[in-house]
Amino acid sequence: METTRRRRRAVALGQMVRKAADRGGERWEGVASSYDLDRQGERIVPEALMSSFERTGPLPLLWCHHTDEPVGMIDTAELRDGTVWTAGTLLPPTASPRCSLAHACLDLGTAMGLSVGFNPVGDGYEKGEDGEVVWTELEWLETSVVAVPANAATSYGPAQARELDAVAYAVKALDAGYDITRPWLTEQQNADWVKRVELRKAAEEIGIHAVHFRETAQARAEVHALLKSN
Repeated sequence: METTRRRRRAVALGQMVRKAADRGGERWEGVASSYDLDRQGERIVPEALMSSFERTGPLPLLWCHHTDEPVGMIDTAELRDGTVWTAGTLLPPTASPRCSLAHACLDLGTAMGLSVGFNPVGDGYEKGEDGEVVWTELEWLETSVVAVPANAATSYGPAQARELDAVAYAVKALDAGYDITRPWLTEQQNADWVKRVELRKAAEEIGIHAVHFRETAQARAEVHALLKSN
């Protein structure tokens, strides 16, 4: 088994949550990893990431694993419902060309995932019940904002109120055939989330797009009425 640095892509079927400005940037939060089986047939034990973070402290936030131009930092990591929840600061778009690109892609909704980069420690893995690789010991080096998912349980989003962007991204994921359920939600919460995304998708199919669509009871009622009349 290779022991060189590995990159893990983890998508946001939710959103990379961006907050108010802080120390020259803006705050963000999101799920960086979980124990879910990813598209590479591997799992990461969340406690392994947390153990590394407790040893090293804050980590760089990168754009697609490019180490030469960080786009921010991660200063907080917690275990939440079996996932590794993270938060930090995103540098302003004027900080570097890569920061400008990151902001542009986030605004467009084309990159709303988080991916952890790490080095295995020793062998650092074991075989799971179905033969998958389970990473149990590692050195967490960085987390990146990415567009391409491997672990569909992760998310990156604006901690303000970019939920409309989250729904738009989920519509695209639904169109592409991805499972848009969120493993950290309850069954009822997931049912409500999927309904919301399907409603938005149906609205867009009859010409109601994000700029006109607002997540309010009145708007949903109007969309339902339009759907029935079409």
